[in-house]
Amino acid sequence: MSDTTDSPKPTIVGKITPWFTKRMLMMLAMFFGFSAYFFYDWKVGYPKKRVIYDTYLAYESEWEALKADGKEEESKKKFNAWVEVAKNNDWDLNLKTFEPEKKIDDAKIAEQLYFGIGTGVISLGILVYCLVSLRKTLEVDDEAVKLPNGMRVPFSAIKKVDTRRWQNKGLATIGFDDGASLKGSAKIDGLKFGGFIKPEPYQADLILNRIIESFRGDLIELEEIEEEKPEVSEESTDETIKSE
Repeated sequence: MSDTTDSPKPTIVGKITPWFTKRMLMMLAMFFGFSAYFFYDWKVGYPKKRVIYDTYLAYESEWEALKADGKEEESKKKFNAWVEVAKNNDWDLNLKTFEPEKKIDDAKIAEQLYFGIGTGVISLGILVYCLVSLRKTLEVDDEAVKLPNGMRVPFSAIKKVDTRRWQNKGLATIGFDDGASLKGSAKIDGLKFGGFIKPEPYQADLILNRIIESFRGDLIELEEIEEEKPEVSEESTDETIKSE
């Protein structure tokens, strides 16, 4: 699989693809939206619902006290007064119990703050990861592959290339060992670096093909298994003809 030509091959540079950038931006927008939603509920939405629940608790304590004193009629009036207040304010109630749909207390309001901070931190992490990734490249020259983390792996050190997930996932794996300090494995992510945007040959395919053509080692490929057709014996064919 080694290259025997004397002239050096040009370096192929796989940059971050639009697919990856769009994916990161979508995730960033999603988690940022979650964060904004939680912060809104913490500051505005849940405090409004807390007023409803606090009002309900105040009325409830009064009609329960009246009921405990044996004043059933007055207790019912106080309950009906609560229902009337809720109806006039268009508050959402459970139609069976006439309790507020949302029972909001300090703990639930605090939850929204924690969720807002958590999703905000995730949003920040995605943004940093995206910005850092934009500066990375996957390169192959005449002698080695330069990984996105900056590590340079000579083709002579690559012992195995696994391309079984390349067709479906755009992923391949290389295993390398130079007999000294350079040893391990790495992913070749075609969707992230280079990509499969026309015109062909795709940039990602050019990178992988350069590796395959230049290394000496084991190439693991996905084997396509043809569906076996059932054999039809001459006797069964004769029986079919006779039956007709």
